[in-house]
Amino acid sequence: MSKLDFLKDLNDIDESLIREAEPNGSEGEKRQQSRRILRTGVLAAAAVLLAVGVGVWMKQQDSRIPAETSRTETEAPTSAEKEENSAASLPENSTEETKTAEILYEDERTVVRRSDGRSRTSQMAAEACLAYLTERELFCKCDVVLRARINSITNISIENRIMNMTTDACLVEVEPLEILRGDLKGTGTVQVFIDRHINTSLEDLNYSLRTMQTGTEGFLMLYDVPDYAGYMKALADYTVGDNQRYAIWGRSGESGLSYASEAYPGFSRDWDLDQAEAYIRSLLDESERAPSDFALTLRYRYWGVEAQEARAWSFDTHDGSYSAAGDANMEEIYGKESLTTRIEVDQALLNELWRSCKKLEGHRKLPAKAEAGGPNTMEIDLCITAAGKETRYYYSGPVRESPEDLRLLRGMIPELEHLIAQRPSINAWWQELEKIAAERRQARSEEIVLALREAFDEKYGPGNTPDYYLGYRILEGGYLEIGIRSETDRKVWDQHAAEIKALLYQKGYSEGFMYYLED
Repeated sequence: MSKLDFLKDLNDIDESLIREAEPNGSEGEKRQQSRRILRTGVLAAAAVLLAVGVGVWMKQQDSRIPAETSRTETEAPTSAEKEENSAASLPENSTEETKTAEILYEDERTVVRRSDGRSRTSQMAAEACLAYLTERELFCKCDVVLRARINSITNISIENRIMNMTTDACLVEVEPLEILRGDLKGTGTVQVFIDRHINTSLEDLNYSLRTMQTGTEGFLMLYDVPDYAGYMKALADYTVGDNQRYAIWGRSGESGLSYASEAYPGFSRDWDLDQAEAYIRSLLDESERAPSDFALTLRYRYWGVEAQEARAWSFDTHDGSYSAAGDANMEEIYGKESLTTRIEVDQALLNELWRSCKKLEGHRKLPAKAEAGGPNTMEIDLCITAAGKETRYYYSGPVRESPEDLRLLRGMIPELEHLIAQRPSINAWWQELEKIAAERRQARSEEIVLALREAFDEKYGPGNTPDYYLGYRILEGGYLEIGIRSETDRKVWDQHAAEIKALLYQKGYSEGFMYYLED
């Protein structure tokens, strides 16, 4: 058995051995539930990659092709087609049909063909982990905000000759109607590259963009295609950050809007396009300042499926106090005494908070539906002072409620926290917290080592250890690794690892350690 085999299967230990050794009481369960940790801005790097679009990494020569002379509207697939599409997956994705389809771009690494719209990309690949952005940031961080009409949609397949795989995308020709932000390249229609097909078996994952069809009017947040983007640069003028959030559409033949509701808490599905445009322009207005007496206090708490308090934080602009005390996971990692700080509250932050809070104007106070503290419940207590008036928004009860007021208030929580988390003092505080966490892990690792030593003494006699035990090492950051000798039979190694885990369970330690093999 190789070391790689050992490392791949560290988690495949027979849990029955552990349960037999587990002490009475819930100490092990309590420690098992302390694993979650608040992460501020962890997904930012992923968002940067998504903002460019698929294929940007392929640095190739820029060779723009002529615009297509004729395009046809893509029709939604039948039920039978959807079943066929869902069954298609890599690597069997380069059919004879795609190989003979019209070539739109070709070089030594890539071939782009017109596609029939049937997805040949695994649906798993369509899901992305997206960094949080406020609705204002979604409009302000792109290059162009455009009100436009869809002229045509052309589904395409992109064959990577080097990796021998095919992915889906589409080219959308849009007619600009109004430029709300930025400068548009040239005049006339523009070509937009969008990852994944429109109206395919992946449509349920495409949210706002899946509702596009020829003639649809709406808003697009566009990014310039960089010069090094190869086939994308050859085919399109712009791309979008992702195929979920960067469009807001009118509903074809109906009133109202279609968009990713979690990304745009301030919008209403009942608005028409003119109302949406007025709201977008207000978001883009950099000159608006918060009233001189503007102040905000917020307390948020959330309980998970087992009624464990999984999240808690509070903030007050009066003195800049910020606290995560009450969050069981944070207290386990950093200690309750470390979870309160003060951040600088300047005019720029007040302006951003005010712009965010303005969307609550006209929404009445929410009655409490039930007491918070049960499974999947939350408590929101938000108090806003502005222009001599104080307004309180309060909710206590189930998380998944549908009223418009609650949807809006719930969407405010990540937005306000995101704005606060960008302050330099918050970042400095998190760095200090990580040092505290490392010290606490170091102390805990030393406790576990002593507990293991005691367990060995009890089982094997004072000063004795099993033959497979290689010792331990505490890494930088306080992380503990326990050494176990390699075995030719994986089951034997599993038994050794299970014994150590069971012995530590007996001493009240269910986590906080890893394993390593001899060099």
